[in-house]
Amino acid sequence: MEETSNRIEEQFKNIEGDDIQSRMESFILLNFDITKKEFPLIRVYREGQYKFIEYEQKLRKVYLEALKVVYGRELKELEYLFIISGIRYINVEFVKRDIEIDEKFLTHILLHGFFNESALEVETFKNTDFYLRVLFNSSNKKHKLLEVGEKLFGEKNYYKVTINDIAKEAEIGVGSFYHFYKNKEIFLWEIVKNLKKTILCFLKDNVQNSFSENETHILFLYLLLEFYGKSPHKYELLRRSEFIAENMVINYNNSLNDLYIKTMADLSYSFDEKRIISSVLLGIAHYMGIEFFFTKNIKDKDKFLKEMKSYFANGLAR
Repeated sequence: MEETSNRIEEQFKNIEGDDIQSRMESFILLNFDITKKEFPLIRVYREGQYKFIEYEQKLRKVYLEALKVVYGRELKELEYLFIISGIRYINVEFVKRDIEIDEKFLTHILLHGFFNESALEVETFKNTDFYLRVLFNSSNKKHKLLEVGEKLFGEKNYYKVTINDIAKEAEIGVGSFYHFYKNKEIFLWEIVKNLKKTILCFLKDNVQNSFSENETHILFLYLLLEFYGKSPHKYELLRRSEFIAENMVINYNNSLNDLYIKTMADLSYSFDEKRIISSVLLGIAHYMGIEFFFTKNIKDKDKFLKEMKSYFANGLAR
C-alpha cells in the first residue's frame, strides 16, 4: 500500500501548466494515466484502505501536496473532498469500464460548478420525515440470519467470520443455515443485494418533486449520512464486499449512476457530461463515508452539506 502512495507521489511531480485550469487538466490526466498503468496495484490499495487508515491518511497528504501545486495554496478539508473525490472515483470506474476521460469538461465543472445556486437551508432536513423500507419479521429464521450476517460481515473481515459464528449469533443450528444457503458467498450476495435495494429505495422514495438538481443531491448526501450514521457497519459491508461480491457491487454502482443521471433529465448536458457529473457526485458520496466514518477527518454534517451545495453551483476556481 505504501508503494501505491510512493508511485502516485512520483507521478504528481509532472504537473504542468501556467494557470489553474491547465494545471488541473494536467493533474486529472496524470491521475488517470497512473490508474491505467498501475490498476492491479491500486486495486490492492483500495482493498486495504478501509482496514489500514494510516495509508489513506498518507495518500491524502500526497493529494493535498499535488493540489497545492494546482491551486498555489493549501486546500481546506472540504475543498479537498470536493475536488479529489470525483477524480478518484472516475479514475477507477472509467478505467474498469474502458471509458476515456474528458479532462476539459471535468476541469470545467470542478472549477465552475454544474448545478444552479440554491437557497435551501440544510437544517430543514432535521425537521423532515423520511421513509425507509426494511425487511422485518422477528420470527423468521432467514430474516434473523440476514440481520446477523449483515452486522458480522460489516464489523469483521468476511473471511474471518465462519458459518458457526453466524449460526451462534442467530441462535440457530448450523444445519438451519445450510437449509437456506449453500455457502457463505451466496449468503453474502443476498445480504448485499438487499442492502443495495434498501438504499436505492431510500433515495428514490424521498425525492422531493419541488427540489432543484442541486437540492436533490444535497438531500441524497444527507440521507446517506443518516442511513450509514445509524448503522456504520452497513457502509463498511458495502465497501468491503466490493472485492468479494464484485459484480453485485458493480450493479449497485450502475443503478446509482442511472438514478443520478435521471435526476438531471431537465439539464442540457450531453449523456457523457451527465455521466461525469454523476461520477463526481457518487465520488463525493463514497469518500465522505471514509472521511466521516473511518478517518473521521470530517465531523460537522451541516457545514459539509452547505459547502457542497455551494461547490455544486460555483465550483472551486481559486
